[in-house]
Parts: sequence; structure tokens; C-alpha cells
Amino acid sequence: MAAAGDHVDPSPADDLVDWGRDQLVQEVLTLRQAVLSRDIIGQAKGMIRLIAGCDDTRSFEILSRLSQDTNRRLREVATEIVQSGATGAAVPADVAVRLSELLVVR
Repeated sequence: MAAAGDHVDPSPADDLVDWGRDQLVQEVLTLRQAVLSRDIIGQAKGMIRLIAGCDDTRSFEILSRLSQDTNRRLREVATEIVQSGATGAAVPADVAVRLSELLVVR
């Protein structure tokens, strides 16, 4: 048994506990980000449905195509669209042009 103040090396079990805790923290952070992303993407799809008069599937196709064509992550494009609706600020020009083109094509 170690005396007070003695250094005790962590056991392999302690390392495993630390690793497991770190993994759980990372998993929680990843899931939290996924929930936030899903919410933003859902809001953007709703705005596209409203503007285009289309269904959920088509609005996701438009959002996905915007992401691919502007070389941005889906969440980034969704955030730009939602912020534009919330603040009245313009979306980036390349997103606006491509969105206009996609809304015309059926």
C-alpha cells in the first residue's frame, strides 16, 4: 500500500477507464453536433419546400446538390440558408445563383 504523497502509477484498468471516458465524451460531442446539424438541415429543407413548393425528398435533393455544386458541406449550406431567412442577409452569391437554377429545374 502506498503512503500518503507517494506516486502510484496508474494500472492498466485505470488507463482503460480513462480511455472509455474519453471515448464516451467524444461520442456525446459527436451526437450533439449531429443533432444540431440535423436541426439546421431540417430548417433549410423547410425553407426550400416553402420557396419551391416541393416535397421533403426534393428539398433534400436541392440542398445536397447545392452542397456538391458549391463545394461546401451540407451543414454549411444549410446554415447559410437558415441565417439568410432569419436575418435577411443574402446567401453567398454562388449559392444564390445555383439555388435559383435548381429551383427552375424540375
